[in-house]
Amino acid sequence: MRAITILRHPLALALQLALLGGAAMAADIEAQLAPGDGFVVNSQSGSVVRLRVNDNGSVVIPGLPGSAGEDQYLCFDTASGQLGTCSIPPTGATGATGPVGPAGTTGATGPTGATGAQGPVGSAGATGASGMDGATGATGPMGANGPTGATGTQGPAGSTGATGATGNTGLTGAPGPIGPMGPMGATGNTGSTGATGATGQPGATGATGSTGATGPATTASCTWVTGTPGTLDATQGSTLTLSAACPVGTTVFAGGCDGFTSIAIGRSRRTGNTGWECYLSRTATIGNSNTLAADALCCS
Repeated sequence: MRAITILRHPLALALQLALLGGAAMAADIEAQLAPGDGFVVNSQSGSVVRLRVNDNGSVVIPGLPGSAGEDQYLCFDTASGQLGTCSIPPTGATGATGPVGPAGTTGATGPTGATGAQGPVGSAGATGASGMDGATGATGPMGANGPTGATGTQGPAGSTGATGATGNTGLTGAPGPIGPMGPMGATGNTGSTGATGATGQPGATGATGSTGATGPATTASCTWVTGTPGTLDATQGSTLTLSAACPVGTTVFAGGCDGFTSIAIGRSRRTGNTGWECYLSRTATIGNSNTLAADALCCS
């Protein structure tokens, strides 16, 4: 294609346009501008600038700002300056994050995915702190007694071992507290009468001694004193302390705990010279509580 150069002078421009109008061949239209001038394309009326190419190469299209929006970007080749659509649309700066929209409705539950392969065993974690001990549970009811097993055969008697050497006599320990008075045992059988011993020779009659002074009449008087009763609760861990005090002027010689209880441990002891004390502790929960009292044998 042959380029046609358009001179700036009006007469030359007119002649060239006239010649171009009669030419049958196609050619580029070239406009050579004077320094500081620009190439302008006006509207049909000549009052509106449609396109202006300045002498510095910048292109101005005044109608673009007010034109309707399109759905394409316009780009140019950085090497040749050719205009065309953008292969990669330009991206503007990211705007501020908008407010969170309302939560959408929950979608239907998707099908269960296939079970994945088991991952490697992780390293053991640190041992956590020990938790607090839980409360002791209530004692369950006592089970029924099982049947008595068959008596086994008596094993052979073992050989008699050698007699060991007699050990040294140990130190005498301190006297322990006086235990509670036990129940009176059953009367034993009367033993057989022993043989009568031989009569000894009568002894010589001694001299009669002087009559001694008559001493004061004394009679030991003892009585049992029962302290205030108390109740040992049926719950495991319950405790009860009971006491009995002798009247003024009397001394305690013995004592004990009056009443009955089960599933409990305790002690009975003398307290000083004028009292007796009982202490009990429930070792397991039972069905009912027990009422007890301390007794002291006081003598004057």
